[in-house]
Amino acid sequence: MKDMFGAEYVSLHVRKSNAAAIHLYQETLGFRVHDIESRYYADSEDAYDMRKYFNKKQSGGYVNSEGELVWPRRDKDKEADVSPETIQEINKGDSAAGENATNKGGGKGGGGGKKKKKKK
Repeated sequence: MKDMFGAEYVSLHVRKSNAAAIHLYQETLGFRVHDIESRYYADSEDAYDMRKYFNKKQSGGYVNSEGELVWPRRDKDKEADVSPETIQEINKGDSAAGENATNKGGGKGGGGGKKKKKKK
């Protein structure tokens, strides 16, 4: 995919309750949680949107041994425990502001950053 299509990452969705699949994707294949898709499945279960980047350091959250989602802190390289519910609330607030908390201008062609004001 990387060489043929110029892909930056591969992504997948996995049920939050599927511990075996999460372990496989995260520990064996190197995926990280990019976002939580609320009520993704027909039975209303949430899903983790997981990604594996090809040409850059893996970023995003991971599910610890207790099944809790852990997000890296933005101000330092240390990690902080944040509940999935808190992340969903943050994402809702950022989405209302036109910005997704887990993808600040990232991805192909995603401008990002602040726009410069034109001088009059």
